[in-house]
Amino acid sequence: MKALFTALTFLFLFTTANATEWGGIYTTNFGEVKLVQKRNVIVGTYADKGHVIVHTVNGNTVEGIFFNDNKLGDFKWTKNGSKFTGKWAWKGDPLGGDWSGQAVRTCSFEKYEGIWETTYGEIQFIQNEHGMMAGTYGAKGFVYGKYDPRTKILKGTYSNDGNTNLKPFQMEFNGVAFKGKFEERDWGSWNGSKKSRYAKMVVKLQTLKLYKSNGVGKSEKGKVNIAAKIFDSPINKIDTHLLLSTQNILLSEGQSKDYTNTEIEIPVLIYKDKLVEAEVLNLQFKYNEYRKVNNALDTYQADTIDLQEITRFLTGDKPLSGYADGPDGRKRLANSTHTFWLYDSSRPNTRSAKGYGFVNFDEKQKWGYFYTITMKPL
Repeated sequence: MKALFTALTFLFLFTTANATEWGGIYTTNFGEVKLVQKRNVIVGTYADKGHVIVHTVNGNTVEGIFFNDNKLGDFKWTKNGSKFTGKWAWKGDPLGGDWSGQAVRTCSFEKYEGIWETTYGEIQFIQNEHGMMAGTYGAKGFVYGKYDPRTKILKGTYSNDGNTNLKPFQMEFNGVAFKGKFEERDWGSWNGSKKSRYAKMVVKLQTLKLYKSNGVGKSEKGKVNIAAKIFDSPINKIDTHLLLSTQNILLSEGQSKDYTNTEIEIPVLIYKDKLVEAEVLNLQFKYNEYRKVNNALDTYQADTIDLQEITRFLTGDKPLSGYADGPDGRKRLANSTHTFWLYDSSRPNTRSAKGYGFVNFDEKQKWGYFYTITMKPL
């Protein structure tokens, strides 16, 4: 039997137009920092201590202030990829202490995170497990404060003019709406409703099948690696394995292998039934073969699928009737040769897509794969 190494890779690619993107979650040597960004407005939460506010953006370097309980300090961070390094000091002292962080990917989004439509424009809120909240709104405004779960009230400070004119506000939350006030005005002077939600995109591998073999005995033997690579605004690159085999997998021509218990979950932000912060979203099935004798690498055709249309279906942005018919009851994707079985339902969060793809080269060897994609609430 011909020995070979097979690499099958699912790639999820999220890109943004910003040169340096700071929004996201970071583990740092002083606890978790969570940031939200709108152009050059950057504000965030700082563990259970308080908040961080950026007042200067210069390329990949930012400077600002942080609140640590009742103490105030300065910081300066420089970002390189998914990491940042920097210095900090209490207010009035020269910068000297090290403050570094690493971006992480997590599904632990809090209840009030997301985009809210309000009386004075959209707010994109972030929230951590300690009740600290922050957000951007308008052209150059931001808000920050602490939420009390007993009263359901967020008390904090806002600015709609960069880092000047800091003023108080309060918001009382009730599910997907809040009633608020600012400065000395009455309750109801600043109201809002939630227009986005976080969800989980679940990709589940079902079977791997060898349709055609040019190996001895019409069989192939190799190792399989399926991984999700996520690129988006908070995270530069995080790998998550869907399937990683340490032993050779042996398949005869026409034989399938069951992988129904392998799946990955990727958190995504949905706004008005549309995926947020995803200019590119691809699924790639790649086949690599290594020669046994000299370990030379032969790279074969990679099958790439644009999943933007699938996410539109899964979120409810596009109806089933919006897709053209394909073979065997499948639907065709716009501007693509790929087809999917699309399953609609009147119940929310029950839509699903079943995909089929293959890698075929020289008409001598063909690997096929079946998988499903669903969207579920966190």
